[in-house]
Parts: sequence; structure tokens; C-alpha cells
Amino acid sequence: MKKEDKITLTYNLFDLPTAQHKAGLAGILILIESMRRRKMSPLPEVEEMTSSRVVITFTRESMQLLFDDLYDAEFVEVKSKSKWSGKKPKKIKEEETIENGKKKKTKYFIYDELQPKGSFFTTFYPDDCENWLELWRKMLWKVLRAQPKTRGVYEERAKGIPSSEASKVWKAMKAKKQKEESFAGSVFIGAQKENAELVPFKGLPQENFLLYFWYIASLVFSVKFVELKRNKERKSSIKWKDWGHAIVIPEPADIEEFYYVLIETLENMPVDVKNYTPASGQITLFEEGALEYLYFLVINKSRRQGGFFDFISGLEVYHMQKQGNNVRMLGAKKILPDRKIFEKYERMRQANMNPIFKRFYLQNVLAQNPWYFGSIKYFNTFPSEIFVWKTGKTPEQTNFKFFGLDCNNLFQLTIKKLKIKEVKEVNEESKEMFMAKIIYRIVRHYILLKALNKSGLSTKTDEKGQTIYPFENKEYKEAIEKVSMDAFLAMRGRKEEDFVEYFTGTICSVPQFLPQDEYLLLSDALVQGGWEKVKSLSLLAISAASYLAKNIQHKEDE
Repeated sequence: MKKEDKITLTYNLFDLPTAQHKAGLAGILILIESMRRRKMSPLPEVEEMTSSRVVITFTRESMQLLFDDLYDAEFVEVKSKSKWSGKKPKKIKEEETIENGKKKKTKYFIYDELQPKGSFFTTFYPDDCENWLELWRKMLWKVLRAQPKTRGVYEERAKGIPSSEASKVWKAMKAKKQKEESFAGSVFIGAQKENAELVPFKGLPQENFLLYFWYIASLVFSVKFVELKRNKERKSSIKWKDWGHAIVIPEPADIEEFYYVLIETLENMPVDVKNYTPASGQITLFEEGALEYLYFLVINKSRRQGGFFDFISGLEVYHMQKQGNNVRMLGAKKILPDRKIFEKYERMRQANMNPIFKRFYLQNVLAQNPWYFGSIKYFNTFPSEIFVWKTGKTPEQTNFKFFGLDCNNLFQLTIKKLKIKEVKEVNEESKEMFMAKIIYRIVRHYILLKALNKSGLSTKTDEKGQTIYPFENKEYKEAIEKVSMDAFLAMRGRKEEDFVEYFTGTICSVPQFLPQDEYLLLSDALVQGGWEKVKSLSLLAISAASYLAKNIQHKEDE
């Protein structure tokens, strides 16, 4: 009896050179489990799987079946209102539609479109999770297989032909003398001839084999950010602009534990939908994809024993976008699992933040910078009505919370966390919090008093001696908006001494109660080069105060 031809591959997790190789090891295990659940045969045999070591045996047939499933695809019929460039339609048909209450006939061009099946995902996904699969398909066609000539592996499977990749891989691994081979950009993100240190992008066939499977263990996110549109009346509205895809590649530290947690994660993917994309699959900053992946892992890890982050050492995230005929890498970062950062992100997920605020706030969380750091860049990029409330001009959309609300929440949270009452007792970290509290109250007090003067109204005092402002009065609301906008525009363009002069001569022109230590802290910042910090916090405080006109009632010492 002829002995069956086999290949046994042994992998030690910590010998693998990159995160893509390690994710590939997890990906092939997920693929085999998916095929097992679908009762496919003959399957590669996983002979051993521990925290750091995996042994898999392949026959020629099981290798062929593995690649046939990996690249399985089909032609699906799609209709388009316009002709596709360079492609003859399969047929043309007219359909009767109703537009503005009137019947009309619409012409459609019918095409057969090549579509990867991705059955290894749908095996695990819950029902109604088609959007995650669709997001993965879009990434595949716009990033990894953006050039049509690279899609041949899927086309041959759609035609029912066995995958030719299986023969190539089998032949390379059966060669008596193993030699290093280069690999394509379609299986390794960032692949090039050699890196900056002149190290060639090559690997042994056994290592390169893993690169076919990393995307099974990865998650794809759609990066979108806002852009402003104005109509003829100069009223602003928010549109979401597509900024490509974030591809998150995990780097397991315990392959066995990661494998089980990932399966649970895939089985519990959120199915909420937003603009034809999974709601959890839309992010405003590409690094957010890594935190979102970590969040999915953690909520599923909580059902198992052990520490939350023991099984993963990091996540690589790549921001990719197709521009014309080329695919550009717009950013790349490695995010380490950090409990402090993760807990902040968990709170952010629940807050439904304004996307502009969320973007710079999240950048600061990841870099561990003060929360206001970098905000001036956005103040200079977007029009003022985005940051300062202006009735009829500031966009009011369900997916675009007012920027000043998040500013106000951060200031209030900072004041609440500031348990030390006197500046002289604080360390450097608490000084930052004190500074935020001082500027928030000075700026708010200035806007409320100037608005009173402008509207000709006055305050009342309640039975506890607290000041009640006339927020129910239309003239007072309009005055708050006007004073806030004037102060914002005056500050935004000023720098260094010019800003310091405006701040001390205008914002501090109204009576302000400031204890001596707080006065000295603010003075030191203004005199000793801290004007940018004061400016950032002041603009954020104006944004927060401008929304006071929307409140029904406000007491100064809340």
C-alpha cells in the first residue's frame, strides 16, 4: 500500500517574525475549525495546540481543500444605473419605480460580479451579520486585491477550478532544499523588496504559508470623518467622508487562549447597522479600530478564566485607502493593551461624543497627553459655528452632537475629580486639572456677565443666595451666543503676547473672584510661555459656555 504523502508543520509562536505571521497561525486554526463545523473533508489535522506551539499535518488533498475554501468565490448578478467602465453589461432591463409620487421607468445595466464567499466568517457570525462580511469584501477589493489582475485566485474558484495556490505552496514546502522566497503585497501589508535597513522581505515557505491566513484573525473597520457643507443660506450640515479602511492585526501571546476567545468574539459580533455598515465597524480615527478589537475580545474574554490581556501582546493597525489606481498606507501603529487606556476608551464608547472632539480626545488618550492637547488644530480647520453655538447655523443632527457639550462634560468631570482644594497642595498632574477649572470658571463668568450687560437684563438671587441668570429670556440667549462668538473669533487668531494681552485685558476685565494661589498659577502660565495651554482651554471653555443659552436655568456655582 502506497504511503500517504504528508507534510507536518511545527510552529513556535515566539519564533514567528511578525504579527502578521502570528495572526496567520491563529487564522489557519480558525479556518480549519470552520471547515470542521461545515463537515468538510479531508481536513488538515491539528495534532498539537498549546499556548506557544502548534503542530498541523497536511495531505495533498487537505491542502487543496484548505485553499479551495480560502479563495472560494462566486459570480453574483448586480444591477447598476450606470455602465461600468470597460465592461459590457450582461443585459439591460427597465424597471418601473415611483419617484416623488410619480411612476417612472428606470434603466438598469446588469453585470455578473465576482464576489468572495468568506464562508469561514459566516460559520461563526450570528444571524444578520452580513454587514461585517460586506465590509471585509470591500476592503479586499479596495486594498489587498485592489488590482484586478490579483483577483485570479478568486476567479478560478468562481469557475469551479481548484485553487492553483495549493499546488504552488505544496511544491515549495516539499522541495528538498528550502530557500527563502519573496511574498506579494496581497498577502503581507507593507510588502516591498527590502526595508529601510536593507533587509529583504523574504521568508521560508513554511513561514510564508501563514501569511495567507492572517486576515481571518483580523478585523476591518471603515474610517469616516466629517466634512462641512453649506447651502445657499450659508446653513451648515455635516456629511461623512470615507477615509478608507483600518485593518487590525492581532499579535497573540497565547495562541491557544487567543484561538478560543477569538471564536467567541466572532460568534458574538454586534449586528447593529449604520449606513449599510456595522455601527461598531465605523470609526473616526484609525487607531480606534485596535481599541474596538480589544473591546470585542475583552467582553468575550470575561466569560473565561485568566487575565484580560494575558493572551495578546499587541495589535497592529494599518490605515489604507485606495487613491486612483494606487493603494496608500495613510498610517500605521502598534497599540499595546493598556488597562488605563482601555478603561478610558470604554467610557468613551458610552458617551456618543462629537466626532471632532472624539478624534483629538482619543489621540490624547493614546498618547497619554492632557485632554485638550492638539485642539487648536481643529479650531483652525472647521468654521466657528461648529464649536460655538449659533442658533440656525450650528448643525443639529442626531449623529453630530454639539462639540461644546463634550467640552462641558470634560470640564465638569475634571472639577469633580479635583478633590484637593488649594493649589499649593497639588502635584504637576493636579496643576493641569486646576488650570482647567480656573479657566473654565473665568471664561464662563465673563460670558455670562457680558451677556447681561449686552441684553440690559439682571440676575436674581434665590433663597440660598445663589445667582439665577435669565436664561428663559430670548435677548439673553442671543447675547450669550454673540459674546461667545466674538470672544472665540478674537482668541482664535491670536498668538503669544497678543493672546496674553487679549486674555488679561478682555476676559479678565469683568470682576473675577480668584484665590491668590489660583491667580499665581494662571499668571505663571501666561508669563512663562504657557499661553498655548491657556488658549486651548479658553477656546474649549467658550465652546462649553456658548451652549448655556440652550439650558432652561443655570446657577453660577453649580
